[in-house]
Amino acid sequence: MHFLINKTKLSKTLNNISRIANSRNQLPILSNVLLRADGNKLTIIANNLELASEETLDAKVKKSGVITVPAKPLAEFINNLPNAELELQTLDTKLKVSGKGFSATFNGTDAEDFPEVPELEKDALSLTLSLAEFRQNLQRVVGAASNDFSRPALTGVCFNSFNKKLFTAATDGYRLAETELLPKFNDDLRVIVPTAAIHEALGVAEDGDLVIRAGASQMQFLVASHAKITTNLISGSYPDYRQLITDAGDDTAVVDRSELLRLLRVAQVFARIVDNTAVLKTNSKQNLLEVAAVESELGSNSSEMPAVVSGQDISMAFNIRFLIDALSVFDAPEVILDFSGGKLIVRGNDSGSLVYIVMPRKA
Repeated sequence: MHFLINKTKLSKTLNNISRIANSRNQLPILSNVLLRADGNKLTIIANNLELASEETLDAKVKKSGVITVPAKPLAEFINNLPNAELELQTLDTKLKVSGKGFSATFNGTDAEDFPEVPELEKDALSLTLSLAEFRQNLQRVVGAASNDFSRPALTGVCFNSFNKKLFTAATDGYRLAETELLPKFNDDLRVIVPTAAIHEALGVAEDGDLVIRAGASQMQFLVASHAKITTNLISGSYPDYRQLITDAGDDTAVVDRSELLRLLRVAQVFARIVDNTAVLKTNSKQNLLEVAAVESELGSNSSEMPAVVSGQDISMAFNIRFLIDALSVFDAPEVILDFSGGKLIVRGNDSGSLVYIVMPRKA
């Protein structure tokens, strides 16, 4: 194998893909990336048996070939090279990387032992949307997923159809985010996609179209014409969360989103000293919303802001980080805080489909 390639493009791709290579796996070859040069294209693949990523780059291929080499050392080395054309060639089971004023040789492994990326069933469900839509929607919900692998279903994003629409949702049991991915969707789908796969797809997403293929146990993201991400789906049932998303209740406050974020960040200085709790209080007589941090050794904090308050006055305690996360993913300048039903439902005061629910704490 022998080819020339632009350093910047190679570095970006290796940084994306090397995250998947797993040095802790029992199979040492899974800490490698596969490089395949053929037909003026370089294909780079990482596969940890749960998640696989494949990207294709333009290259000046002088001799076709394939090899696997340690992913992270190769990525780190190339990251630190000057922006110039690189020359890569194999010498038996070694990969030589060279350019003006530098060279390095990496011990490689025969590619025959590298696991192939599985192919989905031919009849797998397929849908197409723009990368911009995918990025906007998934970035809003993925942060609400759990990091607790004792409940694996909650560590993923649920793609689910309802009322001829396709939604994505994530929850950790204390908060939930849902947004509409496709307004028209006539198929039945309910699968749980690992957040690692979502982050990989977001990492390579640029412009153009994205094709999503969903099979019985795997999902595939085909990003434009140059990347393919294949992931195992998470088995198990996802919570029936839709019953939590109720219509607007009577006890609400409409507030400026940026100003509430500012007050929450001020309160967080005090709240983080204890258990990261803040109390939201509505005042219907004066049309105010109060943000108060639970008193700690550092002291206490209380701030007020204008609000359009309806219904009964409410006082609820919340994890302040969850409130900040919720408000940060909205675009609307104003948000509706709905305290009805013993929980907080946040919606944008616009036509957006994003819904964010935060469960209260005991004050």
